[in-house]
Amino acid sequence: MRSRICQLNRQSPRRPLRLVCVTDEGSRNAAIPGERLARNPIVQGWAFSDEPYRVIPCARGDVEGCRSSLGRRPGRGKGRMGVMEATGLPPGHTPEGGVLVGSEGARRRLVVFEDPQCPYCREFEERSGDLLRREVAAGAVAVEYRIRCFLGDESVRAANALAVASGGGRFDELRREIFANQPPEHSGGFTTEDLLDLGSRVGLTTGDYVAGVRKGRYERWVREIDEVFEQQDPQGTPFALLDGRAIDSESLYDPEALGALIRA
Repeated sequence: MRSRICQLNRQSPRRPLRLVCVTDEGSRNAAIPGERLARNPIVQGWAFSDEPYRVIPCARGDVEGCRSSLGRRPGRGKGRMGVMEATGLPPGHTPEGGVLVGSEGARRRLVVFEDPQCPYCREFEERSGDLLRREVAAGAVAVEYRIRCFLGDESVRAANALAVASGGGRFDELRREIFANQPPEHSGGFTTEDLLDLGSRVGLTTGDYVAGVRKGRYERWVREIDEVFEQQDPQGTPFALLDGRAIDSESLYDPEALGALIRA
C-alpha cells in the first residue's frame, strides 16, 4: 500500500538561509535551530529574527572561527553576534511553535504535524477529526498542531493565516475550514482573498486578522519554524506523536484504532 503522507521533494532547491552564530563569552557558545533560548542571556524567546537567519552551533566550541566564517553583523558589540532581536512566538502558540487545542491538564498529549496543502492531512481531518474533538472535549487528550509549509507558497500563506488566527482564538476553526476548502497542490490557491473569505466564515473579521493576512505578518516565521519541524517530522505529513511516541500512519486514518491508542 502506498504510504499516505505528503513529502518534501528532496531535489527541490531549499530556501536560502543566512547562518548566524549567537555567541557570548561566559555563556553557552551557541543555540541550536529551534531551541527556546530562555537560558541564553543574549536572546530571550526564539531564534528567529526579522531577517532569514538560522542559529547554528559553533563547531567544537570554536567561537572565533565561527565568527570568521559567518561574519559579524554591523553595529553589534563584541560577543553579541547573530539574532539579537528575536521576534518570539506568535500569540496563542506553545513554546515549541505549535497551537494547543484542549486542556493543558489533559491525560495525554498528541502532537500532529500538518501542511495546509497536503491532501492526506485533509483526509486525516475528514476521517479522524470528529474523534479527536470528542476526546479533547472529554479531557482524554490535548492536540498540539504544528503547522508545516513545505509544499509551496500556498502553504506559506495558509500557515501565516493560521498563525494570525491563533491570536484571535479561532485557530482550529480556520484549520478545519482550510481543509474543507483545500485547493489542488501548487494551483495558486489560498490567495489572500481566499484566506480572508475563509476567515470570515469562522468569525475572523477583525482588522488585525485582515492586516495579518494581507501583510504576511508571520510568513517569515512559518518558513523558519518549518525548518525546525522538518527535523521532528522527517517523513512528511500527516505525522503524529502520542506522548512522544510516533503513531503508525495508517492508524491516523482509522478513528477506532486512534481512539483506542488515546484511551489506552
